[in-house]
Amino acid sequence: MLGTPLWAGHRETLQHALAFIHDNQVCEDLPAYQRYHRHPCRGGWPFSDRAHGWPITDCTAEGLTAAIMLEDAGLPALPTERILDAVKLILGWQNRDGGWATYERQRGGHWLELLNPAHVFGEIMVDCSYAECTAACLHSLALCQRHFAKHPDRAIKDLLRRQAGAAIRRGERFLRKGQRSDGSWEGSWGVCFTYGTWFGVRGLHAAGAKNSDPALQRACAFLYQHQNADGGWGESGESCREKRYLTSASHAVNTAWALLTLVTAGEARNPRCAHAAQFLVATQLASGDWPRQSLSGVFNKTVLINYENYRRYFPIWALARFAAATT
Repeated sequence: MLGTPLWAGHRETLQHALAFIHDNQVCEDLPAYQRYHRHPCRGGWPFSDRAHGWPITDCTAEGLTAAIMLEDAGLPALPTERILDAVKLILGWQNRDGGWATYERQRGGHWLELLNPAHVFGEIMVDCSYAECTAACLHSLALCQRHFAKHPDRAIKDLLRRQAGAAIRRGERFLRKGQRSDGSWEGSWGVCFTYGTWFGVRGLHAAGAKNSDPALQRACAFLYQHQNADGGWGESGESCREKRYLTSASHAVNTAWALLTLVTAGEARNPRCAHAAQFLVATQLASGDWPRQSLSGVFNKTVLINYENYRRYFPIWALARFAAATT
């Protein structure tokens, strides 16, 4: 039916997803966590499920985002107290530089990396700020601000308007400072500049950057510069090691990240975005899957890793965002 949201036919699936989100938020702190130099964890979401017990910044941000978006879709709301616990946890995680790390606030200087004994992982001695974690937290905080904009409780308004607002401004400055001269952001958890640039643009957009913002324009120019003739993007895993964009054959996941970035920056009606969408449609298999290609995940900037579902949900996400922006 015209005007019916796409998700309306999948309500049962969304209900199961919401149940998972609700069931796996950490609802209490560990006993005597200060004694063991642990960060508070109440209100967060771990990498896997509640039993894991150790929340992560971007998992918490995305869990909170999912809960609010599912509520907006007409499903039961996460209790306000639990939403505010998540907000307070995110705010408490922010580093002095304005960014967010993974598990905890940064506790040491980068000089500690000189003591790194690992032969595989780089930059593991200090949990420093990342563009990806920062962008996820900014997006979630901004979403919460809009969600509670008309809430009658003055304390809630103060938390989200004053404290979250200040955190968003600091996070925005961190992202702007981290943009490279070519317009890109380096990714730490995916390959590599297509991934990092998506988060850089997503974070700035959440913080209020307009499509005409020079930082967003430079990011789009960077992506267009590296688009392949078939409409896709392909980035070699060696980009992570050499810290520069190295082109490879077009890859569904890299293309999805690039298309998500461009749509977020207001470029959806640029014919080059349509070309990218056509590439994703043309490479989809009859089963609905996308072909398994080179590894697109990376751990600590140095070790490529297979995230099996990347090739499935990122192309769907990109195509959905493109369709919504052009119809």
